[in-house]
Amino acid sequence: MPRVLLVGKDESLLRTRCAIVARTGAEVLCASPDEVLSNRQIDPVDVLVICHTLRQEERQEFTAGLRERWRGVWIIQLAKFEIETRLPASHADEVVVAAKPAQLIGRIRAALQKVGEEEEQIR
Repeated sequence: MPRVLLVGKDESLLRTRCAIVARTGAEVLCASPDEVLSNRQIDPVDVLVICHTLRQEERQEFTAGLRERWRGVWIIQLAKFEIETRLPASHADEVVVAAKPAQLIGRIRAALQKVGEEEEQIR
């Protein structure tokens, strides 16, 4: 079963997003950045969703280490405002507005499909 990990600093916001993302049919995990870095039981994940509650510097440092840990992980950065989706996000594969849950679900489903296709090509 594909796995999606949502990471952020606001626990109640993460729980709400996890409930929404569960509609993708994937196994959904939620954690703080510290929990992810210290807990190898989370490994591996297919899609990583990073909440806007992490500062830009934190996002870049956090994702750099995880790209090595989870080769092929698709990273989605949640943005607080629409304008942020037009800015380059070197640490993420794409940026989605946090206040648009239907768009987030669609992007996660597309990412899971892409990840699945890449795994099939490797086999």
